[in-house]
Amino acid sequence: MDFLRHFEPEVQGRGADALDASARESLVRFAQGKCSPTERRQMCDALQRNPEWLNLVAKEVKGRRNKL
Repeated sequence: MDFLRHFEPEVQGRGADALDASARESLVRFAQGKCSPTERRQMCDALQRNPEWLNLVAKEVKGRRNKL
């Protein structure tokens, strides 16, 4: 068994970036479709780095859909 443990992949994680008020506001604007093309690219990059933020975007989109 010790021999097999040698081949186990090393796992390194990274902490998630904190979602401050400014980032939250930007995500809401993104979900509402109110961002400029430059802001959209920045938000897409931020979402790729922080996929856990997609939950907030999804909730905002769902909330808007229910209001229509």
